[in-house]
Amino acid sequence: MQQQPAAGGRPRDFGELAKRLRGRTLDLLAIGLVGAIIVGIGRQAVQWWAVDPMTASSQGSAGSTVPLLPLFGSDGQPVTIEFGRRQARLTRRTFQGSRESALEQLAVLCLERTLAAPVPRHPPDQAERALLAALAHRQPWDSKPGQWQVFLTEGPVSLAVGLRRAKETAEAPPPPASASSGWRVAANAFAFPADRQQQWTIYETAPLAAAVERPLSSALPGRPSEKPATGAESSASLRNRLLPDSVIPLMSLTAGDGSSVTSFHVELPGSGRMDQFQLQLEQAATRAGGTQLDGWRTQDRTERAVWRISTAAETYRWEVQLRPDPSGTSVSGWASLLKAGSGAEPLLPEDSAR
Repeated sequence: MQQQPAAGGRPRDFGELAKRLRGRTLDLLAIGLVGAIIVGIGRQAVQWWAVDPMTASSQGSAGSTVPLLPLFGSDGQPVTIEFGRRQARLTRRTFQGSRESALEQLAVLCLERTLAAPVPRHPPDQAERALLAALAHRQPWDSKPGQWQVFLTEGPVSLAVGLRRAKETAEAPPPPASASSGWRVAANAFAFPADRQQQWTIYETAPLAAAVERPLSSALPGRPSEKPATGAESSASLRNRLLPDSVIPLMSLTAGDGSSVTSFHVELPGSGRMDQFQLQLEQAATRAGGTQLDGWRTQDRTERAVWRISTAAETYRWEVQLRPDPSGTSVSGWASLLKAGSGAEPLLPEDSAR
């Protein structure tokens, strides 16, 4: 006869205790992973701009207004965040529906990203090894034996983890430090309940190598259809061409339509003249087919210029703001590449007049 838990929910035997401990361990690991992401976002956000955004926007001039970041993703489309040159990205999206539907959405999304992600080549760190050890005793939500697994755990922060297994061939030996099991974490996804009833915020992490968006499965009822973000892919390539090689990116946000905002830092070589860097930006915009809408203007130590960039498929508004370091040896700035008609930022009066 099967033993029942004692009154008060206390475990009656070691097996039940071990099961509870494994579940609690996975919950703590999920909270730790979320905390690490939040800390990473915080560190990058501190460098986003050298002034208080409220102070800048209250001045009432477009010449010193920081990007309207809260509007990114307000239409329900996913927003992707890249942190400098780190080989990973974080994507945020919202979902409306029941808890069961949100959990299935979370798992399906993690599966999509897992199938698109390569097996990591770097050795697993301590956090990944601990997560793999905890998952070794759990049944996957879905799997293909010897190739991939997706695990789903419910809680205040629900977590989905996707694993890939390295294929050992003569040309491609298994990744370092993975010989014990062969499994590596390829993707993570987290679901948080939002303030509104039956609304959820889902975050997913994946390597940049898997950054090409794939359409999500339409198997779930009520899920909005999502097309491959070809616009986002082409705008990312355009953004990279518009920023000189000397630019050190700090953080980039990309909306579902391809509009993006990027903060950056650049060291000024030689004489430290910022006009040389401004010339590089002008030349890059010209090579990309850009037409300058507003030349460099100075206000409150901030230099600003605007271009219209037309490609074969789309038209973008490219704005750059620069603020020199007091020492004169470096520049901090941000650049926005907004798809025409995106509404992410109001156009200047002179934009529509030209």
